[in-house]
Amino acid sequence: MTQNGSPEQAALDKARHDLDDEHQQLRRIVGRMREARDTATLAAALDELHPRLKEHFAHEEFPNGLYHSMGALARDHAAEVRELVDEHFQLLSAVRGLADEARRHQGGGPEGLLRNAGAIADRLRAHEEKELKLADTLHHR
Repeated sequence: MTQNGSPEQAALDKARHDLDDEHQQLRRIVGRMREARDTATLAAALDELHPRLKEHFAHEEFPNGLYHSMGALARDHAAEVRELVDEHFQLLSAVRGLADEARRHQGGGPEGLLRNAGAIADRLRAHEEKELKLADTLHHR
């Protein structure tokens, strides 16, 4: 168990702060995606979201990234981390696919696309909640 003021605790606190900051930035883009009423606005939000998500996920996954800094790579959390990384791929694919579809329908506002955007936003929120739960678990050990 780490003690307050230890280098491990400082690294964990920084990782958690970085995670919170990145999630806040992503939430702003997702908010614009949720508020879109036409496909052009939706496509623009998705086109902004995709590279930001890709960068965020890379920041989490790469060596010395957030997961590593949080100590999440320990064996007792390996399954959770694997699930989060799998979700990264699925979410990136879903965002890119919906952005492509929205661009093909630039003139209108098909309800199905807007519903799908809401579903992706819900998946992103659920993913973030899993990450925060893991960060809290690691913080309290």
